[in-house]
Amino acid sequence: MPFYPAPVRDVQPAAGPGVVACRCCPVGVSRSRRARGYPSDMSEAEWAVCEPLLPTPAWRAGRGGRPASWCMRDVADAIRYLTHSGPVWRALPADFPPAGTVYWWLDRWQADGSAERMHGDLRERIRLAAGRTSAPR
Repeated sequence: MPFYPAPVRDVQPAAGPGVVACRCCPVGVSRSRRARGYPSDMSEAEWAVCEPLLPTPAWRAGRGGRPASWCMRDVADAIRYLTHSGPVWRALPADFPPAGTVYWWLDRWQADGSAERMHGDLRERIRLAAGRTSAPR
């Protein structure tokens, strides 16, 4: 069962079977080759909702730099795995990015407010889908 149900209007159609759109990857398609086998892994629909909420990579925004070595979907799945299983960084499975990389991205997203914005946006979507107001009174 997905953590965050995605409204149909938010889901971008894939270019083909098994192809997932991703701004962090150079071609615009996820480079991830990781099999999705953990309960905490995001579905394609969940990633389609969450991916636009992440900051635009600097190299895409014309601020220089190079594409990240790891797809942000793998980083986000690793963060969700740690949240689901407990924060045992050294026990992060080998098919995820290295723990140091995951920690660096998590720290960066928390420092620039991306994690809080993503949480707020997803909370608002869930409340609206449940027929409630977008913000608690």
